Amino acid sequence: RKQEEDGALNAAKALLFMPDLLGYFLTGEIATEFTIATTSMLYDGKGGDWSRETIKELGLPDIFTAVQKSGERRGTLLPSICDELGINAATLCTVGEHDTASAVAAIPGEGDFAFCSSGTWSLFGVENDLPRMDEAAYDGGFSSEGTVQGGFRTLKSIMGMWLIQECRREWNKEGRNYSWDAIVAEAQKVRPFRTVLDVDHPTFYTAGNMPEKIREYCRMTGQKEPVSVGQFARCIYESLALKYCYAVEKLEEMKGR
Repeated sequence: RKQEEDGALNAAKALLFMPDLLGYFLTGEIATEFTIATTSMLYDGKGGDWSRETIKELGLPDIFTAVQKSGERRGTLLPSICDELGINAATLCTVGEHDTASAVAAIPGEGDFAFCSSGTWSLFGVENDLPRMDEAAYDGGFSSEGTVQGGFRTLKSIMGMWLIQECRREWNKEGRNYSWDAIVAEAQKVRPFRTVLDVDHPTFYTAGNMPEKIREYCRMTGQKEPVSVGQFARCIYESLALKYCYAVEKLEEMKGR
């Protein structure tokens, strides 16, 4: 909006992320929950508030609201909503509004552990009390995002099941309708480590004809091209596992254990 010189930016009284906007519609209260605030690249993790210096340097107006911890109360349902639905004026409590923050909070782990939240993207990391903002984190491509408990997730974004999802979409278009269990079964039949991908290579970021993109990558890197469904699936699953291993090793280097 700033680059486009959009007048709405200067006219705005507050900036709300989507979950906080929904909260505003429910209660009329304006605030920003901690975990979603930390994903903005405008939050000072060490100072515990918005980075006013960064905001000023970017020329943004002062439209950033107070930051609330996860689990705090934020008003009650508006009378108009209660009347329409015939319900009591329930209290709204903030949750970990960033989906990965809530996913990690649900992990039944104790002590020092790494986590992988795997979907279309994979998010791999550890929990810390303070944000990691050193050269090792920067070089390794790790960010620092808030936890429900008020700490920080040292986090690396890795390609996830997008690759196999896109391959399956192409196979379905061709009339080869494999279930996910069938794809795994095919992968188990073929030789391991025949082909290895850098799953984060830019080639794989866009949708459409993923099998051909994988073959193209193999030609570019001098590897055998997958042919069967099992070979495609196995190279994707193994390549993801190797990238997870790389992330664990980087985290061990950063944490010193």
